Amino acid sequence: ADGRTLFTANVPASSVSHLDLVEKKFVRHVRVGPGAEGIAITPDGREVWAGSNEAGTITIIDVATGNVVETLRDLGMPYRITISPDGRWAMIPDPPNNRVHVADVTLRRVVGAITGIGSPRGVEIAPDNRTAYVTLGPENSVLVVDLVEQRVIAEHPVGTAPDGVGFG
Repeated sequence: ADGRTLFTANVPASSVSHLDLVEKKFVRHVRVGPGAEGIAITPDGREVWAGSNEAGTITIIDVATGNVVETLRDLGMPYRITISPDGRWAMIPDPPNNRVHVADVTLRRVVGAITGIGSPRGVEIAPDNRTAYVTLGPENSVLVVDLVEQRVIAEHPVGTAPDGVGFG
């Protein structure tokens, strides 16, 4: 959030790169699961969550040390990750299994899932920390999800093959 640090998920290298934008230098690579693609940073900047599309895991990295502090397993294909503005929730789309996992960020564990929804792609959590928007690629729609109740409250048709989503 301070604009000083950048993290990238490196799909072929199965790693996350940490870059210092002020000093314009590379800080470190952290090995994560194969096919690392989805990535999110907690709002306080203390943790990076990186998904492995091939291993079905999320590796949680402590930013200060570069150490892996936890690995969440059995997530299918954690294609993307988003963390709520208050840092409480993470949502993890799993397209091949037609579900979005819901994780408690503080506990570092999955606490539920929204299932049977079609193939989720992008996900974004609104500033209210309760409402999430999930694109469904082949279904050409966007879901509105109540995170607390972990249920779909609306579905809206959109253009062909929606992927990423943002809230503004």
